[in-house]
Amino acid sequence: MKFIVNVHSFVDIVTNSSTELFVLDIDKSLDLIEEIIKEKEKEFPCEYGYTISVYKGDPYSYCYIDNPINDLEETLKYLRLKGYKIEEPETEKEIEAIIIECERGCMDKRMIKFIEETFNTEVIDY
Repeated sequence: MKFIVNVHSFVDIVTNSSTELFVLDIDKSLDLIEEIIKEKEKEFPCEYGYTISVYKGDPYSYCYIDNPINDLEETLKYLRLKGYKIEEPETEKEIEAIIIECERGCMDKRMIKFIEETFNTEVIDY
């Protein structure tokens, strides 16, 4: 079971008023999310002795898209045919998100609900 938390969706949690917003970088967000999950896991433990992992990773590494245009080169070719101009980035930036993961079927349903509501995400892989 896997959830993906984009850092942008997490900043809503760390506020002290409607006009002030604290934006955290991914490493600090990772630490904070991990701390929140570990604390909540005491209340809603996983079954069979499993624990929840929280780590940085590529949010698209799980994707198995049943789409005829599932390859980057094919997508770029398609866009060029449709008249779009493709500009290569000056520097390649690694895409990262925070991934919350546990063995399938072992996460408490209350924990799943907590993660979905708190981090504005949903299960992406059962």
